[in-house]
Amino acid sequence: MAFPKRFYHMVRKVIEMSIVLDYFKEIAKIPHATYDEKRISDFLMEFAKRHQLEAEQDEMYNVIMRKPSNLPGYQGPTVILQAHMDMVYVSDGTRSYEDGLLLEEKNGMLKAVGTTLGADNGMAVAYYLAVLASEDFYYPNLEVVFTVQEEDGLRGAAGLDYSKLKGSCLINMDSEEEQTFCTGCAGGVRTHIKLPVQDQSVSDFVGYHVSLEGLQGGHSGMAIHLERGNAIQMCGRILQKIRKYACLSKIQCKGHANVISRDASMVLAVRPQDQQKLQKDLQQFEREFQQELQFSDTISIAVKELPSSVSTVFSSNTVDALVGLLTLMPNGVLHNNAAMEGLVETSNNMGSLEQCGEALVLTGSIRSSVASRKQQVVKQLEELTRLCGGTIEFFGDYPHWSYRKDSPLRDTAVQVYQKLYGRKPEIFAVHAGLECGYFAQAMPDLDILSFGPDLHFVHTVKESADLASVERMWKFLRELLATLANHIETSC
Repeated sequence: MAFPKRFYHMVRKVIEMSIVLDYFKEIAKIPHATYDEKRISDFLMEFAKRHQLEAEQDEMYNVIMRKPSNLPGYQGPTVILQAHMDMVYVSDGTRSYEDGLLLEEKNGMLKAVGTTLGADNGMAVAYYLAVLASEDFYYPNLEVVFTVQEEDGLRGAAGLDYSKLKGSCLINMDSEEEQTFCTGCAGGVRTHIKLPVQDQSVSDFVGYHVSLEGLQGGHSGMAIHLERGNAIQMCGRILQKIRKYACLSKIQCKGHANVISRDASMVLAVRPQDQQKLQKDLQQFEREFQQELQFSDTISIAVKELPSSVSTVFSSNTVDALVGLLTLMPNGVLHNNAAMEGLVETSNNMGSLEQCGEALVLTGSIRSSVASRKQQVVKQLEELTRLCGGTIEFFGDYPHWSYRKDSPLRDTAVQVYQKLYGRKPEIFAVHAGLECGYFAQAMPDLDILSFGPDLHFVHTVKESADLASVERMWKFLRELLATLANHIETSC
């Protein structure tokens, strides 16, 4: 029986696409949250050994692989492919971290059941493994760099030995919108604020567990402009009003510095005669928050009376300091870029708030594409923390990546994409921090471009990858590498 040519095209298309998804599924089986990258790093080294690739692993578990061009007589430049192997792991409580991710495909989208998907940046890792395992298209000399701890201050890129790299251009696939090619990013720094905690005893106080639920959260670079609610900031607003008659016994807002706070819980204590007042105020806050966020987010406040009385609460001085800090803390978009419409220039995010021993610890993330503006927010937080009686530390300071007027890599990529899909991608800069900033700082002549498939709700349990977009970007990546290998004069 003879099959039509269209059949063979469809079969080849499925096979080409399946290699990327097969590698992503392998990655999903391995727990690989930030600071827990050894297992996936070892998996990558084993992959290199299996495919007879030159590879090395440093003390941080960064991995560099090298593969020579398969184009006979190739004399062109080396291309660096770069991705980070760690993920932000968020769970709704139904899955165990050690069990890996449970993937499902539905309505053309790839998701993980009950957790983040880790397509940021696991899909890029899968793309590069597929490239390294493929021989059915031409590619230039390749240096493939897999970094660790990107999601907590780009630490892997900060610790990388750049003297080991010889590439003249770099492709990063840590962008989340297919039709936009990124040519610049913000710099940033993480913040760690400690407020001392003093306790006091109370008697005959009724306890209530109060939780803020339903907020979307999201990446504090990519989603900071979407006007989503911040659970920590909302706790500050609640405490500012009720502290006159209510006490705070516990507060917990788990999260990450670079994720908009989405969950919060407090244990409040009141005298029996103030129970109705507390419930009424919390209901009023719920209505106010829902009104404020009606076009951008969802929220509910759950209130449950505790079966036993509360005997220990934070002192009034501790609560006053916390309220002052959360009320005055700049949060969200602080400045927009006047030259590029829709681009955030400077922001601050409150990501987590928890009690650690005798201190409340607030972590956050400052971002800016203007170094002086970033430094101004640093000074602002220093003064605010001092006035509230706390201490502040800054870590994970990472550089920005500036737009280049002349970029052969960018020009070639735009031409290839337009040839494949009949439209030009948008060229933009991103408010998020990318590891590209470290590469640009260490290798000033490096020509850099970042792109990727369509990802949605990154860093949340709703995270998903558009499978049609994943397929298109796989075809594009192959075609781009083949073009760079075949047309040296137009490449980087």
